[in-house]
Amino acid sequence: THCGLKEAFDRLFQTSEGKRKLNWPVVIGTLLRVGIILFCLTLYTWTNDPETLAACGFAAVFSVFLTHLLNTAFIEKTKMTLVEDKCSRKHRPAMGNGRSEEDCT
Repeated sequence: THCGLKEAFDRLFQTSEGKRKLNWPVVIGTLLRVGIILFCLTLYTWTNDPETLAACGFAAVFSVFLTHLLNTAFIEKTKMTLVEDKCSRKHRPAMGNGRSEEDCT
């Protein structure tokens, strides 16, 4: 990953109400990505046809790209939820006066 192994592992979990639990959308996306990579590793045993290998390679790269987009969307959604949880209701009206949600952390 681009963020390091520790942060990538931490993204698999989310903390709410002091409890750490799995972030299932990110876990499923990660498992899909690992499955696609394992499929690519074994592809040479199933076929030797260059056209089939090229089509499968394209599909694999495109699939990894889509899982990356989905994981990023779920990670950003989780971050936004955490920011909203940190902001108390008394700060919400003040946000219209130039404050951003990052100010609440």
